[in-house]
Amino acid sequence: MSSTLDLTLPSLERSTAQPRGRTRTFYLTMAIAMSVIVVIGFGPSFYFRALTAPALRLPSAVVWIHGLVFTSWMLLLLLQTTLVRIGKVHWHQRAGIAGAALAALMVVLGATVQILQAHRDVAAGFKPLDVVEENSVLISALIMMVIYASLIGAAVRLRSRPEFHKRLILLATLILLGAATSRIAALCALVMPTLWRHVPFIDAGLIDVFILALAVHDLRAAGRLHPATVWGAVPILLLQAVSFTSFYDSDGATAFTTWIGNL
Repeated sequence: MSSTLDLTLPSLERSTAQPRGRTRTFYLTMAIAMSVIVVIGFGPSFYFRALTAPALRLPSAVVWIHGLVFTSWMLLLLLQTTLVRIGKVHWHQRAGIAGAALAALMVVLGATVQILQAHRDVAAGFKPLDVVEENSVLISALIMMVIYASLIGAAVRLRSRPEFHKRLILLATLILLGAATSRIAALCALVMPTLWRHVPFIDAGLIDVFILALAVHDLRAAGRLHPATVWGAVPILLLQAVSFTSFYDSDGATAFTTWIGNL
């Protein structure tokens, strides 16, 4: 096994050299940064839509509920990392029960919103989203929900092992940021049209910054990548890699989207 990567479970029990307070501050800082990304990404179309797009109407009440539940998850992440930072671990553990229920609701609502969007887009003849874009949005979102559910399930299972638990929660939240980062990338291109061809790279880069930060944190803390960091980052990076292939332009992807849209 290399000096920077140890995938064995016993490695979790080894203490880090980094002061506990600095580690707790890192996770709180990451939660704050993720929340900022969400506000920037969804500000124009959700949080501040009364100011930025007063005529814009959301497609359904489910979208409103999804947005509120997603916001609740980010607020809970901020609360949980703050509680750990100030040493109120017992409160953190109690709030975690609500977090597990909220995560389950997130999966159901996330999948529902994407399926309903596919229904609208297929019924309209793939307008306003073209077939490739709808394939990408639907399939990647459903895969994201699977990854999110898997990471949250692992985090709950390993809740008594904090070094695993906190990394899995952080990476599970990171998979949700894709909806916000894609909007930020598009906003950048609207400001600078020459960036349109670079939108996928901007989108992926905004996510990868967080993965890189966690990796650096691991290396500084223990001189190696933590197993949970690897387990959580690999599916995220693989999903990103798919977006740079022709998969979403394939007949199979279109057939799947059309099938979902006609359910």
